[in-house]
Amino acid sequence: MVIWGLWQNRNFFIHEKKKRKPEDTLASAVSFLLKFQQDSPCAKAEALGELVICTWKPPGVGWYKANFDEAYRKNGKAGIGVVIRDDLGHIIASYIEYKEWMVNVEVTEPLGGYHALEITNSLGLKKIHLEGDALTVIRAIKSQEADKSYI
Repeated sequence: MVIWGLWQNRNFFIHEKKKRKPEDTLASAVSFLLKFQQDSPCAKAEALGELVICTWKPPGVGWYKANFDEAYRKNGKAGIGVVIRDDLGHIIASYIEYKEWMVNVEVTEPLGGYHALEITNSLGLKKIHLEGDALTVIRAIKSQEADKSYI
């Protein structure tokens, strides 16, 4: 999150021509992390009094798992994240992107899967388990039929 905060600070300087104090950059990154944790499915389930155990499960031996997720707000702002791990849970690669002017969640969701596949391909990984909560995207990727949707 700190690296993300530094990247945001750089963009703020380039586009707004303003500097931020280092402590403001860190506070922004921590705030983003807390908001992310509060918005996670596990946190929502716990707030509703539901018992949900959210744990990452490794892929089979010799396989890699690419997890992707997106967050979309009605104002058109969106976030995309990808984490790729090996069968021991070691992070091989990660990706985060902030987007503006996204039309809707149906446009945002495929980008997570796309970036996950793009990264695994660029790393030459062949045995991939793709995991995300965007069921429409997962079905489209698995399908052999042409899809005329946003995906």
